[in-house]
Amino acid sequence: MIPRKAPRLALAAWARALPLLPTEAQLVFYGDGPEMQKVRADHRRLGVGTSVRIEGRVPHTNVGLALRSARGLILSSLRDTSSAQILEAAAWGTPVVRPIHSGLRTLDAWYPQDMGWSHLARGSWSAAVIALSKSIVECLSSDEQQWEHRAQLAVRTAERQVWGAKADRVVALYLRLLER
Repeated sequence: MIPRKAPRLALAAWARALPLLPTEAQLVFYGDGPEMQKVRADHRRLGVGTSVRIEGRVPHTNVGLALRSARGLILSSLRDTSSAQILEAAAWGTPVVRPIHSGLRTLDAWYPQDMGWSHLARGSWSAAVIALSKSIVECLSSDEQQWEHRAQLAVRTAERQVWGAKADRVVALYLRLLER
């Protein structure tokens, strides 16, 4: 839980989405770090109760098991441009839920937007909260056919994301840019 991963954004978006979510829906945080105390304080302040669990540091195998059974992975990071979390979730067939903003826009070069749910956030914290909350609601209220389509696309994307293929795409992108 570090500032650039924006766990507090995920929590704020969850709180906003909560009235529209199924009663059994849960947001689970894994990890530890300097934002932990702020996340715990926000958890109390936002009144999200048992719909949010803060697990802290757990063995990596636990995270894999959680991804396999999750409806989605929330990527609230403000700066990741080639997120390993997305790739790991995709390998488990877990769609990704995220806002789209300038820092994350480059993710679209690696991961198709329809392998999850995303909305455009225009330049402010509150816009990111709104965008992410919309994505959360869509993920958790999607029917099984919609969800399965995104889960299958996630797996196919993970299969294509070997480092050699990523490097080839970066080289092709740079060559296109140099031609301009």
